[in-house]
Amino acid sequence: MATVTKLSPLTNDELLNLRFCELDLSLEPLAPAINQLGEELSLKQINFIPSCFLADEWFVPTDATNIGIPFYLVHPRLIKLEEDMMADVEGGTLDECMRILRHEAGHAIAHAYGLTKTKAYQKVFGKPSEETPDSYRPRFYSKNYVRNLDNFYAQCDPDEDFAETFAVWLNPSSNYKKHYSRWGALKKLECVESLMAGITGTPPLTTRTEYNYSIQKLKTRLKNHYIKKRRDYAEDYPDFFDQDLKKIFTADKKEGSKKASVFISRHKKEMMTKVSLWSGEKKYSLDQLIHNLQARANTLGLLVYKTETETLIDLVSLLTSMAVSRRLTGKLKQRV
Repeated sequence: MATVTKLSPLTNDELLNLRFCELDLSLEPLAPAINQLGEELSLKQINFIPSCFLADEWFVPTDATNIGIPFYLVHPRLIKLEEDMMADVEGGTLDECMRILRHEAGHAIAHAYGLTKTKAYQKVFGKPSEETPDSYRPRFYSKNYVRNLDNFYAQCDPDEDFAETFAVWLNPSSNYKKHYSRWGALKKLECVESLMAGITGTPPLTTRTEYNYSIQKLKTRLKNHYIKKRRDYAEDYPDFFDQDLKKIFTADKKEGSKKASVFISRHKKEMMTKVSLWSGEKKYSLDQLIHNLQARANTLGLLVYKTETETLIDLVSLLTSMAVSRRLTGKLKQRV
């Protein structure tokens, strides 16, 4: 199958019609980040450096030792497409990319050295899980877990707890002994340090790699990839939020009153950014929630009657409660 080398001139529709295997992409643009990961591992005297490949998302294959990196990160046009489709680019900055790379390296090294089977690992982190749950109930203020990625990801399961702890331990600028000095998570960081000391100078037990999900082997069209990805984060809007909207806006027409839907549209990006930051919810999910609130406010003919600041505070509060409810329970919940 022929590959497409010139992506920049293509429209979103043209890109979405391409298959992954038709993308002529290279890891070269990510060389600075990948090389930095190697330097950090060498600095910690870890002899094994995981290899990387381009995939449809961030992940380490089951029991393998290589790291899948999302395809969009290696081309500006694909970064723009990801942002257009998902309202966010996971790993889009060097800092965020390194945080995720260190995390995935934790999985790869755990597989390479069989760490999840050791008593020390299981005593501190627990027995490894077979897969990451779709939802979990994080304790937002718990000090028993490090904080590296968003969404309190360390609390997801033992494997993610280890990978997150490893990422903080590996980060040369984390200053974790000071930062986590009064945290229960320090014992986990000390466990990682002990486990890594145990493999210093030793070859890995396995260097198994898997490339079944590399973009060269994926025949899925990008449009189908994004349909699934967007569906994973999207949710049908229930009309039982009418009551909440009517607390923020009014249906009483007054001369000069602005339409609630216009107000929501104008502040959409600001609200999405703020709520995502503090709730951990993906921007695409929030984009859908805000879109549905806007459409419902328009259908109900709601108008702004409070000050702009008061209205914005109320809207952000509503969105945050919706986002946190879904984060905790997997479902939206009406405020009472």
